[in-house]
Amino acid sequence: MVQSLPLSILRKPALNQSLPLGEPKLGLAQEAFSELIISGGKQQFLALLAPVLQSLSHEQADRWLTLVAPPETISNQWLRSIGVNPQKTMVISDRSPAKVMKILRQTLSLGLSHTVVSWIDVMPEGLKQQLSRQAAYTQSKWLNIKHPFTLAC
Repeated sequence: MVQSLPLSILRKPALNQSLPLGEPKLGLAQEAFSELIISGGKQQFLALLAPVLQSLSHEQADRWLTLVAPPETISNQWLRSIGVNPQKTMVISDRSPAKVMKILRQTLSLGLSHTVVSWIDVMPEGLKQQLSRQAAYTQSKWLNIKHPFTLAC
């Protein structure tokens, strides 16, 4: 079963601290961030996304694949049907725009995920760079997916 966990699971002391002095160089931060832009209808969106999520869920890492605020079309049932590994996948379903960025920041800060997937349509460049650096610092990857179903933050 795919895990849906509350935000409280992500709480850890000192999460709001800025990056330590040894923060990664911008090049590493750019490597930690990828963006996938999908156009088309719901079925095309799901067909293109399915192999990506399935592959990520079967990575050999000891960490989670974490989906932050996926669109409603990405249900636990659909994830199971495409072969996503439920033992290595965590879904955080809170889609409140005010909370999504906080959840994303906390998830990337913890370093418990090998890949964090978000669905954010519009994001300030400075915030994107900050989150990319955080992903690089925790040796995580961050994949943002843009589609008509995504949020503006």
